[in-house]
Amino acid sequence: MHFHTVTLICHIARELADQSAARAAFRRKIVGQDRYSQGSPDLSRPVADDTMSRQTFGGLMYALRTHFTTLLLLVVVGAVGCRKERATKTTPASPRETTAAAPLDPDTAPDSASSEAITTLDGAGSWSEEEEIDFGALLDRATTRQSCNIVMGCPAGEKLIAIGEDAVAPIIARYKTLGRPNYQKFHLIDLLGQIGSENALPLLREELDANHWESRSRSALALGRIGARRDLARLREHLSKTEGTQDYAFLYALAYAVEKLDGKGGAKILLDGLSPQSINSRNWGYTRVAVEAVAELNLVDACPRLRLAVEHRDTFLKKSAVVAAGALNCQDAALIRAIAAQLPSRVPSVRRQAQETLNILTGITFTNFEQWKNYSKEDSAAASP
Repeated sequence: MHFHTVTLICHIARELADQSAARAAFRRKIVGQDRYSQGSPDLSRPVADDTMSRQTFGGLMYALRTHFTTLLLLVVVGAVGCRKERATKTTPASPRETTAAAPLDPDTAPDSASSEAITTLDGAGSWSEEEEIDFGALLDRATTRQSCNIVMGCPAGEKLIAIGEDAVAPIIARYKTLGRPNYQKFHLIDLLGQIGSENALPLLREELDANHWESRSRSALALGRIGARRDLARLREHLSKTEGTQDYAFLYALAYAVEKLDGKGGAKILLDGLSPQSINSRNWGYTRVAVEAVAELNLVDACPRLRLAVEHRDTFLKKSAVVAAGALNCQDAALIRAIAAQLPSRVPSVRRQAQETLNILTGITFTNFEQWKNYSKEDSAAASP
């Protein structure tokens, strides 16, 4: 039976029992049968617990005898209500209700002790206004290495991007509290750029002069992604000052932003950053900025230059280059062979990314390197006269 119906029945029964007990006690007092009040002028004195229990039980029995019909009617009404409720529960839920009821991602859900829960995305890909968002828990996940890193990805960051504008202020606040320069801190700047809100512009402009190269480079990339053309002059000025220095990551990021906002002035710098000499002599972190930039700008001329990045010993640069090859739909034979060579990689995410990119480039899903070799032999045989 429905919980509220049972509660109502119990409440009415108790009221009836209390009334009956009061009437019974009154009658006993009138006829001199209330032994608990005899000889005691203080009627306010508390009655013993066992006395009260017997009076209440007696009143309840009296209520059941005298109000049986009323209670039976309440039971019937409650049963009808329960039947209607069960019928209502069998109706299919709307797409929005189905999505909202989906379980949370185990990797991004807060601990059970958390006072607020991270809510899920609704069917439209945004967050419902009536849902509460625990930004603290989300940002904890987005700034923890185990749940947010270059190789494995960052589910919490994806949720923050989906939230959009409302996530900007919490992200900025958390960024300012993080002192240690690591991927998780600078990834927050990436999130601001991907959200695309101009509310992040003051922080990003300020970070162009930061001490750490990743703060500067990630902020320049974010400004290019947001696309505020009024920052073009500022970015060109920084680019002019950075050329000729060894601040390569900042140089590549500024080149990306200028090219994105103006359509000229940055492509050559990025392609030079992917030359064999640059890749072999410069920090892999710097080169990764150039790899990301050419992919976003759709610079297909970079395809032949990505091979050395795919073959690089650094896992992060390697994976970024494989992603870029797929984004650019590179049909360079040497590059495709280099990507296929990553199928036996000991890093699961690199193997998966190699499979995904090869599927994009060839239309075939390869689960291991032997399949690729067989395909390559057949393809060569078919191509020979």
